[in-house]
Amino acid sequence: MMVDLGHRNGRLTISSRSCDACRTRKVRCEMSSPVLAEAEPCKRCARLSVTCTFDIPTRTRGPRRRDERREGSNNNPGSLGFPQLGTKEASLQYSPASNSRGGPAALAAPGFSPQSSTSSTFELATKPVYPTDALCSRRLFKRILRDYIRFIYPLIPVVHRPSFRNDLDQDRDLHDDVFLGLAFALCAVVVGIMPSRFDSYHTHNPPLRFTSRLETINCCYDLLMGLRGPTYFDEINYQKFAVAYLMSIAFFQLGEQNRSRMMEVEAMQLGRLLHLHKKSEYEGLNCIEKQLRKKGFWLLFYGYVHSQLQNLRREKLNFLDPIWLSSTNIEELLPLEVDDEMIHEDSVLAPEPGTTCLTSGFIIHSKVFRAALVPALQAHRSGDIGESCQCRRAQDVSANIAHLTARLQELSYMLDNTIPPPLRQWAHTPTTESHDGDSVPTAVAPDLLENAVESQFASMRANLHVTHLWLQSIVIDQLDSAEAAASTASDYNVNAHRRKLLWRQREDICRQLLHVLHGLPESALEPNGLHLAFKVRDVAVGLLACPYDEDEMAAKRAGEYIRELTVILSRLDQSEKMNTANLQSWIDTDRIKDGTTHGGTSQNDHW
Repeated sequence: MMVDLGHRNGRLTISSRSCDACRTRKVRCEMSSPVLAEAEPCKRCARLSVTCTFDIPTRTRGPRRRDERREGSNNNPGSLGFPQLGTKEASLQYSPASNSRGGPAALAAPGFSPQSSTSSTFELATKPVYPTDALCSRRLFKRILRDYIRFIYPLIPVVHRPSFRNDLDQDRDLHDDVFLGLAFALCAVVVGIMPSRFDSYHTHNPPLRFTSRLETINCCYDLLMGLRGPTYFDEINYQKFAVAYLMSIAFFQLGEQNRSRMMEVEAMQLGRLLHLHKKSEYEGLNCIEKQLRKKGFWLLFYGYVHSQLQNLRREKLNFLDPIWLSSTNIEELLPLEVDDEMIHEDSVLAPEPGTTCLTSGFIIHSKVFRAALVPALQAHRSGDIGESCQCRRAQDVSANIAHLTARLQELSYMLDNTIPPPLRQWAHTPTTESHDGDSVPTAVAPDLLENAVESQFASMRANLHVTHLWLQSIVIDQLDSAEAAASTASDYNVNAHRRKLLWRQREDICRQLLHVLHGLPESALEPNGLHLAFKVRDVAVGLLACPYDEDEMAAKRAGEYIRELTVILSRLDQSEKMNTANLQSWIDTDRIKDGTTHGGTSQNDHW
């Protein structure tokens, strides 16, 4: 039934049944013609670019029949064969199957069909149904995303905060599968990085139904795969890159190295297709998108530096190549030093003088990683690209030692008098206990959507200074090895002297690291996840190569440092399984012989 009502100068057709989007807004559909009803999008959906569907079942108006009331006398919805949404028994599954009108995926409960009882239909019609119910209740879902903004965003800024909050308030995930996928990936990364928050989700009402972080992240991954159709990669955008990057981080936090590696490769490929590494390709993008893509480039650049410094087996693919890096000034890709609230699609507002924004910390952290490859940038400025070639340095030991010495010198002093007070090593972090037991700054706003600025700066300070010290330690390791390879028997005394000079620098790095870790609360360290623990472990491992005899004071100090760092690592490393980042974690089945795996891999696979 269609109703025609006079509407100013024309005629307005009101549908007797609202589509799913209009039904959520509690309004009737506006159709251009009664003949086209339910065959084309209604006017509201067309205006908002929303997929127009009629999937949610309707119920009969008026009171129920007597037999229906008797059947529904039990007030427990679960007794009707359709569990209450948000409970552990519900376990709603998000089906990627499209409806007959080509609309988005529909929600279905196990055992539910259109021929189910009227009471089940009534339950569906009276309770809001969200695609995120397959993961957790709607309230808990939004709480997890608020935790991302509060704790993780300063370190992994893959969203524009004002736009993301607005999209979340407007329930954009109801009609945008890409945004829905991003939301699932954000939930996965929060659960993976912060075990304490995962524990708190079990006290929520209703609680999270998963018993482990891996189980939760597996659910997020399955839901993401269900959203991908055969044309998923035909249209790409920054959000799809962010989904892949976030899932690689989430899997890494749990020691799922194989899946992390594959998601990282997907993120790198999408980053290259989006030209995140080419500033000239940013033309035509709005101000928000430019800022997001610049941050995305540096997130991938961090992984590139890791692969250059620690990818000893060279099994990982790289986002960049040395030729491009040597011929490009990547500092042009640094994001604007303003917070997201100052960036609009068509303009960027100037920040208040004397203020320090969260993006400042991100920029300084990026410059620290960039300093690991300073000679390449110097070669670009001088026009001598060959000087920075890693292949040439591998053939010329003296050139490699000079390169590493210059890099260590640059890293050692690059933060002196160049960073704002909130990010300095000795900055104070005033904390108090909030209403939910979390350690937060005294100036935090009651609304969790508001930034806990001091706490966020504390997390960034931990990330910045631990990274800075870790990079120096890695360069010392490489310099030590290079000098040992270049020395001969006649140079023994000279080499021993140089090793002891490097040891003094290593000791100083360790003392600074302990100062940073002891000067920050656990709530500031946890958002950094396993990446922080791995960096601390790398510094501690370097202390094992002490050049002094065990009865000397330097050796005794090294032993004390190792014991102290071991205690700290026992708290930082919260992975649910043994992490095999530096070991082969897969099996080449073509190498398996005689039906045996030789302890998990073939004999040729051992490294």
